[in-house]
Amino acid sequence: GPSVPGPGPAPGRVVLLTFAVTQLPVTTAYAVWTGLGAVGVSLIGIFVFFGAHSENIMVQHLDFLRGHRVREGMMTHFVALSPADTVREALNKLLQGSEHEFVVEQEGLVIGTLTRGQLIEAVKNDHMQKPVAHIMTTDVKTFDVQDKLSEAYAELQKTKLPLYPVLDNGKLVL
Repeated sequence: GPSVPGPGPAPGRVVLLTFAVTQLPVTTAYAVWTGLGAVGVSLIGIFVFFGAHSENIMVQHLDFLRGHRVREGMMTHFVALSPADTVREALNKLLQGSEHEFVVEQEGLVIGTLTRGQLIEAVKNDHMQKPVAHIMTTDVKTFDVQDKLSEAYAELQKTKLPLYPVLDNGKLVL
């Protein structure tokens, strides 16, 4: 017959219901138990609603971005670091601006990225005089200025990486 979902697997629910009936009047225990089931079903409905809403927003964003290139949606003002810059210099740039992630470049070539978290870890380990080349991430994912903006957006949503440098003919766009 029909059943009301409750917390835990079915055998566990039966044990909990039996315990509740021995401690409370049957009518109270059953009312509480069915109320918990109704709350559980409501929570599942809320999760499904928000999941569908998020997916709808993603589809709307992709539709809006269709036909545009990365060049049209990229940041054009940012601070780049040199691999020889020290952790102290990078920390000063972090504190002076609003950026939390940095591109590390040399002669227009992206050689790494540096995040706020990496800087904080270097400061904790007293590496203030080390060059950022020692603490940066060297496995860098990039976009080209001619890439489709909708595909770049989907990639950003999928990977959640904080920074994707944009290249034009293999060189960092400054």
